Amino acid sequence: MFSKTTVFENSSADPWQALFIKQESNPECIEAVTVNRNAIDFNCDNRYLQFRVRLLPKHTTRVCVRYVSSQKGLAESHEGGIAYQAKAGLRRYLSEFRDNYISQSEFLSATAARVRRLRS
Repeated sequence: MFSKTTVFENSSADPWQALFIKQESNPECIEAVTVNRNAIDFNCDNRYLQFRVRLLPKHTTRVCVRYVSSQKGLAESHEGGIAYQAKAGLRRYLSEFRDNYISQSEFLSATAARVRRLRS
């Protein structure tokens, strides 16, 4: 998990148990972890946030990590200017697009593989 908010969909008929591990540079700034707006227990061990989530069958689950307000100010001052934020946003968007569309379609996956081979 690389972002503060992630949405997971369990399309199977069986429930899943998922273990989330997120590296944190300042774990004491974590205020709460919520699943579908309900706070859950979490553990910070050796700069890694860890928590378990039960993913119900045929349901979508939203996981959020909430930080104390001082974390936001620290993150903004260390992340660089608008160019860095725009590039990071684009990378996140493209990663979501790849995960949600390209990897789910055999045709798009094969086309992407062909394009990569042509570039090599």
